[in-house]
Amino acid sequence: QYRQTGICDYPVLEGIAYRAHQGTLFLPEQQQLISDEIDRTLDDIYKAVSALEYKFCDLQKFVAMSDPEIMQKTLKVEMLMKSDLKLLFKALHYLLDKAHKYAVSNYGQWEYLESDDAEKSRKLIKQIVKIRTALNKEAHVNWVMSKPTEFGRSKACQRVRQKLDLLPGYCYELGYITQQKLLDKVMVNRPSV
Repeated sequence: QYRQTGICDYPVLEGIAYRAHQGTLFLPEQQQLISDEIDRTLDDIYKAVSALEYKFCDLQKFVAMSDPEIMQKTLKVEMLMKSDLKLLFKALHYLLDKAHKYAVSNYGQWEYLESDDAEKSRKLIKQIVKIRTALNKEAHVNWVMSKPTEFGRSKACQRVRQKLDLLPGYCYELGYITQQKLLDKVMVNRPSV
């Protein structure tokens, strides 16, 4: 009938075609690949945060010492931090991209409804971006060492560690919501009624 008239009398089929055209309908294999990549990204975030927390703990010990070789020790920590920060920011970028694409945007037949998950995802994204921006500025030895007193440097390390403590929880929650939203967009072969 569609070939003859160009009209589709099947709303379900029309909805599937619309969602496929919008890029919001996936085969189970596609969903699994993206979901697995999100899992790997969350692992990278956890590894990078753990490494950075450990290094900031060391840095906090170094700034408390009155050691003449403190600059040499802190420069070594700075070099080690750079690769962890690079891994963290790359993983955060991927997670935020997928969350924007799949958890926040509401395509399909219910696009006029605002979901609680989409709103929660927006809030999590906002928190993650806020922490990422702060870490981009503060998670460096030079920033810590720019504080005039030993107490100020110690507090700066503590501040960065607090942000690092919060980040994985927000990321895991956002990753979970994104994966659940992906499951909602999987095309499943259903028996006809």
